Amino acid sequence: MFLLLNLRLLAGDVTVLCNKSTFINQSYHVEIVSDFLTQHKAAVYAGTTDENGSFTATFDIQEVQMIFVVLGKSKRTLFAEPAKTYTVFAPPLNPRLIKEVGYLAKDIQPFRMLNSDSTELNFLIDKVDREVSEFISKNQQNLYYSNGPKLILNFIKQLEKLDQYDNPYFKQYLKYTIGTFDALLLKNHPDKIRKKYFSAQPLDLNNIQYIGMFQNIYRGYLKFELANEDKSNFTYLINAKKYSELLQKVSPGIPFNEDLSSLILINGFLELQNNPEYNTKAMSALLDSVITTTQNSKIRSMAAHVKGIIFHLQTGTMAPEIVLLNSKNEEFKLSQHQGKYIYLSFFKVWDKTYEEEMKTLSYLQTHYAKNLEVVSISTDYDTELFQQFMQQNQYTWPILNYQKNEDLLMNYRIEDIRVENYERNQMTQWILISPEGKIVYYPAKSPSQGFENQLKRLIEG
Repeated sequence: MFLLLNLRLLAGDVTVLCNKSTFINQSYHVEIVSDFLTQHKAAVYAGTTDENGSFTATFDIQEVQMIFVVLGKSKRTLFAEPAKTYTVFAPPLNPRLIKEVGYLAKDIQPFRMLNSDSTELNFLIDKVDREVSEFISKNQQNLYYSNGPKLILNFIKQLEKLDQYDNPYFKQYLKYTIGTFDALLLKNHPDKIRKKYFSAQPLDLNNIQYIGMFQNIYRGYLKFELANEDKSNFTYLINAKKYSELLQKVSPGIPFNEDLSSLILINGFLELQNNPEYNTKAMSALLDSVITTTQNSKIRSMAAHVKGIIFHLQTGTMAPEIVLLNSKNEEFKLSQHQGKYIYLSFFKVWDKTYEEEMKTLSYLQTHYAKNLEVVSISTDYDTELFQQFMQQNQYTWPILNYQKNEDLLMNYRIEDIRVENYERNQMTQWILISPEGKIVYYPAKSPSQGFENQLKRLIEG
């Protein structure tokens, strides 16, 4: 029984191998796209290459998952199948890529797959994507003329020949790739496409082509079609938080498909965000209704991710994770500092006003040590300038450099400004995070503008 149990636990293990590269003792990580609707990624493995530039990453999945393998500027997207091993090769970077860093570096150098054959899932998907790209590149100007339908029909027949392969994920991927071209033929009859591929079919939320086609076909469905059909009633249903009636309203037909209706609803909310006609708190409550009532775990996750996007950095939402190295090369992780309020600031070391604020920050860190932790993050692109700042200043709290982590800046909506004479009223962004890791104030007041009063009210209740 013990042996059977262990075999079952290992059944979904995936291994990604990289044998020898020029990336010696460098960090790498593997992420899974857990939700194609919002492109939400979840880290599943991280490590450091050895003295040969090799690594082995092993993680568990129970179904086909789209993963990203990232080692510096070498990246690879893989459709990983449970219990399989993938061998990749990271070629040396060319000189041009080596020089490009930060936001200015848009190019990457892909890993090469070494163990893919003509029937392997990634090979098949690459083949379809390549044929689609070549067809569109060759015929883009002709698709909307009189011979366009004929060209599309011939290409659909060409794609259908690939249905000979038995991989279930690929069959669905191919089906919805064909569906995208089918939709071009019936572009004036979207209801027929919706019925053929969605309302009369089981949801396939784990297939990227399914979600891609869904978003194309239902683009503007809530925002324009339903709103224009009966605008006052539709707006009322949302603002009055009439969840059940709203699901019936967006339902694509009979029989009623609750999962599909929920998917249409949460996708529509992405398009309706920032529209002043719709009450923000009502949309939040409706997304909570999806989360608490759906039996579909993927729909539940999507609704939570959509809510996170719409209400990003608003009071009560979780603060985005921060993972950086400090001056001692030790990892700082924001989620490991819960239990106190965190007074977070993003600053430029050349901003003289911040040096003045540091005097008050030192007082706050000492006087409210039981309740508050101060964390400062320099967004200076010039790391030498940051090092000089660190040598010239004494501090008793974590002061980190953003280390050219553009995701961090995007997550906290921090501008990436590289000119030293940039002027605006407040160069520094101040944020207060609760002991549970949630946003309290974004922005918070600066130390010199009354932050201590804000903090006192919170501590004293």
